[in-house]
Amino acid sequence: MMSVLEKVSIAKDPEKKKNIKRLMHRIQRTSKSHDYLAKLVIGNIRTDFEYRSNHFIAMFWSRPKKTFKESIWKKGKEHGFQHPDALYLIANSMFSPQKPFLFPLEWIAMEQTPFQRVVDFVEGEDVQTAIKPMELDWDRILDLWAPLISRLLESGEISTSIYQFFEEDDFSEWVKCREAFDIWMLFKMNESPVFTVTEEELTQEDVDHKLDFIRKLIVKYPQYGGLVNATITTYASDDLKILLYEQIEVSLITIQLSQKEEGRASNDF
Repeated sequence: MMSVLEKVSIAKDPEKKKNIKRLMHRIQRTSKSHDYLAKLVIGNIRTDFEYRSNHFIAMFWSRPKKTFKESIWKKGKEHGFQHPDALYLIANSMFSPQKPFLFPLEWIAMEQTPFQRVVDFVEGEDVQTAIKPMELDWDRILDLWAPLISRLLESGEISTSIYQFFEEDDFSEWVKCREAFDIWMLFKMNESPVFTVTEEELTQEDVDHKLDFIRKLIVKYPQYGGLVNATITTYASDDLKILLYEQIEVSLITIQLSQKEEGRASNDF
């Protein structure tokens, strides 16, 4: 498919060449997403086989760690019980015909009882509900990313390890906005780890989400026009993890910026 498009791209019509280039970009993006999905599926299958082969016996057939004889009777004879009625309550829970309310067996029988249900099918046109795309709070996302972009332009590098130096209140704002975290994945899942932000690509109507994010960022914050004509390189590792505030584990993703020539964006996006 790609080879055919490359041959057709020789066409002299600029509109056709633009459409073909847009289609090739979509194919590459879809292929990248498919490879990432396949990687996750294979990883889940590998984990499943690992548990089945290495931990199945330990989880289902090994001797229980706590038994009545070892955990209750021997310790009771050695150290005694805290209350005189403790042994009676233990024996009563096992041998009394009136068991405490835990999980009645009748519930299981009720769940397995088949019910006859009559379904009336109404003939007519199947009204399909229109699928609406998810709307993102771009103002909030851009506000959260603004300090990171400032640091990127100043030092030429940012990474997910920067959250370790955030105050708890600032980090909680990121936790409330999961979509802001997903921007890191836009750079990680790029077709190539190295790409140049050109003004020509930013002015196109159909761009990927990463360029759309950069375009919205420059429109709201013109001082970030230095991103135009800059080369962005992404380094990502699935093996290295960072634990933030002992609650959230994130992959180590590093974004580096190198500016070939100075200039500001025209903001005519």
